[in-house]
Amino acid sequence: MLVGTVASAAVAYYASPFLHGPWEFIASWDDSINFLDNTMIQQPLSISSIVSMFTTVKINVYEPLSWLLKALVHSVWGMDPFAVRTVTLVLHWVNCLVLYATSARLLRQLGQPHPLGCFIGTLLYAVHPIHVEVVGWPSAQPYALAMLFTLLCFYTHLHALECTSRHHRRFFSILSMGMPRDTSRLYATSFQR
Repeated sequence: MLVGTVASAAVAYYASPFLHGPWEFIASWDDSINFLDNTMIQQPLSISSIVSMFTTVKINVYEPLSWLLKALVHSVWGMDPFAVRTVTLVLHWVNCLVLYATSARLLRQLGQPHPLGCFIGTLLYAVHPIHVEVVGWPSAQPYALAMLFTLLCFYTHLHALECTSRHHRRFFSILSMGMPRDTSRLYATSFQR
């Protein structure tokens, strides 16, 4: 119940600008390179296009999972900035759900379950103005995807701590390390030190 309220608050908060005016790509910023002039996401999905995404660095960025998401959005809706923003809003909504589940699991493992605390923390995350750029600017979409995989990484790590089987722990450990790596330059650079 609480988690549904948080996720709905995030959608309501960030969806309101979607109802006003036309949505365009910002060609003077990175949107031209990431979307308008990016043939890698505009070509039909195939084995060769996916291999290209995993072997290419574009504007000094290696983010194959983000390019794959952009290509999927393009294959379904075409070059539609409204669709890109909608997908990012859905990612933000899912991030809220996973954040709530992760914080609830962490507090439960610490022996201090606190659903209201998880609700308040997730609500603050959901509607914090710092996410405006990520939700509203198409080229910032990789950050929402990276956040999702980072949260899933933490969640799977917490799950691995509860596993009694060594093989399950190893599986979740490998899964948690690999997920966020290929989504955003932010994640990749923050763990290089």
